[in-house]
Amino acid sequence: MNEQMANATTSWRIFDEITYKKTETSPITDYSIRFRDPSSPTDATRKHFVAMAPCGGPIAFVYKTSGIGPNDTTKYTIAIQNLPKHNDKFKEFGRGVVVFVDWTINEDLLLVTEDGKYHIIDIFHYNTSNDKTITLSESVSTISSACTFKTNQGTGVVALRKNQEGFVLVKNVYSPIIQTIALNVDTRAVVSAWCVLDHADITLAYAYDNYIVTCSASASRREPQAIPGITDTIVKLVSSSDYKYVGMLKDNGDVLVGLKDNIGQAQAFTVKYVNSNDKNKITDIAWCASDTIIGIRSSSKAWYDLLIIDGKNL
Repeated sequence: MNEQMANATTSWRIFDEITYKKTETSPITDYSIRFRDPSSPTDATRKHFVAMAPCGGPIAFVYKTSGIGPNDTTKYTIAIQNLPKHNDKFKEFGRGVVVFVDWTINEDLLLVTEDGKYHIIDIFHYNTSNDKTITLSESVSTISSACTFKTNQGTGVVALRKNQEGFVLVKNVYSPIIQTIALNVDTRAVVSAWCVLDHADITLAYAYDNYIVTCSASASRREPQAIPGITDTIVKLVSSSDYKYVGMLKDNGDVLVGLKDNIGQAQAFTVKYVNSNDKNKITDIAWCASDTIIGIRSSSKAWYDLLIIDGKNL
């Protein structure tokens, strides 16, 4: 019996009720050297973005291109890698400072820039004739962060204004109808995290200090809800793909998960991971499918060193 047959099951793993096997189908081009800042003595990286298209589509790497002088326009290189054939494509982008990158369900690349605009990039053309630029609002101040959401109407985008005047959103990036949502928050407080809670009526949740506030485009604002037992600042909120669960990351590295409908109630969140030291501290979280959270720990040096957190058994 050959070695492959003798070890036929050794590469399989069990998580919850699922048995899975990690299979290397195609190596991904390492663009990390292009992210590095040549002017940094510590080999630090420049701000970059990575986004994968729906259903395992192409991967986009967006990284800032070094300028010649201090007054040069900020420019980016967009690298599109189509797996598994590795027919990489490159496009240049110089229409603003990028704060967010994602894909639409039509597999167009979506870039949101700090000046209150979003750009739909056709990755199948090297020129910009098919690209579109839409202004969210003429009165929008600079944008600090953004995210996308999927509805029956298509791909929508929400952006938070940098001066915390509120959110601005469109339900379909291809047929933009601009809506705004005001924040019900003390002007001295700083929004530390936010996410889309419900894609149907565009309900949002945002956090400042240890408070969570919900608001929507169609309903009146709710009063801030203090989360029992939480004294640390909430640094990230993420909603599951089915919008039933919410994951929370505190600045001390703890991870909590709760049902969307229970926000504002006592014991709405269940602690799923308690940080014990800085080496194991989780610095970022994301949902994997509808009931599992993956966390990147500060000690992680590679993508395969991720912490998997069961989020459904609350």
